Amino acid sequence: MGTFYIVKPELSYIHIPRSGMAMKKIIKEWLEPNFVIDDDQPWMPDHPNLEMVREHIPSGKTLSVVRNPWQRIFSFYTKIATEGYWLDWNGKTLLDLKPLNEWIIDYCNPEINFEFPRWFNKTTNQIDFLNYDGNWVDFIVKAEELETAFKPVQDYLECNLPLPDISGYDHWEFKKYFNDASIRAIKKLHESDIDFFKYTV
Repeated sequence: MGTFYIVKPELSYIHIPRSGMAMKKIIKEWLEPNFVIDDDQPWMPDHPNLEMVREHIPSGKTLSVVRNPWQRIFSFYTKIATEGYWLDWNGKTLLDLKPLNEWIIDYCNPEINFEFPRWFNKTTNQIDFLNYDGNWVDFIVKAEELETAFKPVQDYLECNLPLPDISGYDHWEFKKYFNDASIRAIKKLHESDIDFFKYTV
């Protein structure tokens, strides 16, 4: 899933990779049944940032969901541990990953190279998807607050049908598995996101 565009009222979704399943459920069970959505353009699956979206869709409002950086990286680790590095995209096979906290230290080390799909760069902060030249995404919603913070989007879309139940997602699962070194390393790597969105552990 990448970017999509709601024709009326105009709304472009800027999908930051690994930003959570709750928004995916809202898309599948609330947005798609109620709105005309264009998600078939060839540039849309590659997770374009705001600037790239505006090159194709210069008008209308924009929406994006951000996630606490610790859970986002935990989600990434669990995905590649079970699926590999997107086997259908780059031909990689399942890897013998290091244990989680050892892997985190390597991941956060700028001297260690990781091969990712073309849209994913470990040094890219979520905030980098959301602004350029003083322009910002209109609706920036935290994954941890979707149940309540999505209301301005509903108002803009003039659709007050109830959202699907998204209460069952654990947005702080990483706390069960990360050690202090991992938490510090991710905080340093994604300091911009943590400071801007005021995330804490």
